[in-house]
Amino acid sequence: MNQDFSELIEYLNGKFNKIDKRFEQVDQRFGQVDQRFKQADQRFERINQRFDQIDQRFEQMDQRFERIDQRFNEEDQRFERVTLRIIGLEEQVKVIKSAMVTKEDFNNLQTSVDAYAQKADTYFQEMLMLANKVDRHEKWLHQVADKLGIKLEY
Repeated sequence: MNQDFSELIEYLNGKFNKIDKRFEQVDQRFGQVDQRFKQADQRFERINQRFDQIDQRFEQMDQRFERIDQRFNEEDQRFERVTLRIIGLEEQVKVIKSAMVTKEDFNNLQTSVDAYAQKADTYFQEMLMLANKVDRHEKWLHQVADKLGIKLEY
């Protein structure tokens, strides 16, 4: 019976050896799979690092856009102030235009002043002629007074 068991033991040892070899093959394949997982993990780590870098760049871009938005807001406020000033100036221009003399008004005024100046010139000429006439009459009166022997006093 020892022999019968020895054959069985050898048979089982052979089977266990085959199983051990298959386990070793499976272990090797798991090792390969583990190696591939490590490589995949490394690649994913590099990808994560790149995404972190991209995230940082996006953060920087966001900050830049916030600064640009702030500048646009400031410019919008400036435009609003300028618009309000322009509206005020437009109102002032309307008031000035309504009170301003037109070219026709100025021409009418100029014509009136020219007419008045002409009349004043004529008046001064008449006054000059009248003054000459009065001087002549006074001279004649002095001549008559001298011939008559009358002394004239002013």
